[in-house]
Amino acid sequence: MNTTMWLLLAALSWPWQLPDSNQVLDNNGDTVAGECMASDFVAQADDHAFNSVQTLPEEFELLVWNVYKQSRTNLVQQLRTYAASADVMALQEVVADSQWQNVDFLKPWYRYQAVAFDMLRNGNYGAAGVSTISRIPVVDICGWWAPEPWLPFPKTALLSAFRLPSEQLLWLVNLHAINFTVGTEEYLAQLIGIIGVLNLHSGPIIVTGDFNNWSESRHHAVKQLQTELNLKAVTWTPDVRVRFFGRPIDHVFYRGLNVSAAVAETSDASDHGPLRVRFKLN
Repeated sequence: MNTTMWLLLAALSWPWQLPDSNQVLDNNGDTVAGECMASDFVAQADDHAFNSVQTLPEEFELLVWNVYKQSRTNLVQQLRTYAASADVMALQEVVADSQWQNVDFLKPWYRYQAVAFDMLRNGNYGAAGVSTISRIPVVDICGWWAPEPWLPFPKTALLSAFRLPSEQLLWLVNLHAINFTVGTEEYLAQLIGIIGVLNLHSGPIIVTGDFNNWSESRHHAVKQLQTELNLKAVTWTPDVRVRFFGRPIDHVFYRGLNVSAAVAETSDASDHGPLRVRFKLN
C-alpha cells in the first residue's frame, strides 16, 4: 500500500464531516466570519477599530502550540500553566468538542476557531482547526482554507486584528500549513494567499504556527514569506523546537514590535512543544 492510500484510509477512519461552508466560530459556536477577502478585511478592521476600547498591553505574551487534537490527558493541565501569563494563544489542531468548550480557565477568554472539519469525539461533533484565543476581543477576524491534496479536508489559518495602545492594529496570523504534498505548488499557494492580504497592512504583524516546512523547498517558501513581508524570525536559546527531517517546523515571525523574551518549551502533552514570546511595542 503506497503512502497516499495509507493516509487516505487513516483519515477516512476518523468519524468526521465537512461543514457546508468555510466558517470561523466564536465561543458560542456561532459563525462570525468566513474567508479572508483582502480589501474587505482592511476596511472592516479600520472601521471596527474606532469602536474597540480594549487593547493589548504595551508588553504582551503570545503562546503558540500545536495541541495534537488534545489527544493526551495532561494537555489541559499544562495549557492552564502556560495560559496564566499569556495574553494571546495561537493554537493548532484544536478540536472544540464539549470537553474543550467546558475547560474552566478558558471561559473568560475570547475564542475563535477556523473549521477545517467536524470531528466526532466525546459524543458530539467538535470543530477541528486552528484556534486563536485572547483576553480581549479581536477588532476583526477572518480565515483561510487550503486543500490538502492527499486528504479530504483542508488546513486552516486565522487572521486576527488586535488594537494596540499606540492606536495601531496588530495583524496576527495563526497558521497550520499544508503537510502532505510531493512538491511545493500547493504549499506555496497557501503562503502566497496570506502574503497577498498582509501586504495591505503597514503596521505590526505576527505570523506564527505550525509551518510544516520540513524540506529545503518548503524552507525557501517560508523565506519568501519573510522577505515579502519584511518579517524577522524569533530566535530560541536553547532551540528545543520539534523537528521533522531535522528541521524545526514551528515558528514565530514578526515586524513592528520588539521581542523582550522568547522560550521554547518541551512537553509530553503534545507531539509539539509550546513557544512563548513576550513582545513590546516599538
